Amino acid sequence: GMSADEQQLTALPGDTISFVWSGTHDVHTLATESDFENCNKGAMVAAGAQHMHSPFTYTITDEDAELDSLFFACSVGYHCMAGQKLHVSIAKPTSAPVAAPTSA
Repeated sequence: GMSADEQQLTALPGDTISFVWSGTHDVHTLATESDFENCNKGAMVAAGAQHMHSPFTYTITDEDAELDSLFFACSVGYHCMAGQKLHVSIAKPTSAPVAAPTSA
């Protein structure tokens, strides 16, 4: 499995997450934190066409950012229950302040 620290990540829209493994694993998404915490296999959806091939990459989209969090897990056997899962917190990009116009 993965340590508790390895099971959490913060990312920005446009960031790419790489899942790298050997052996039999895959990458699925879960829609809710409850499904993530409980490793609900019935709620797991393949994260992409290449979800069974390492390395698998996932790029955070602007649509993902509206969710605040993404949840990933391995659906093989009891891997999720053993800690092969990742909670990604989506950080909001900060924009540079715009200077107020000045009059001469």
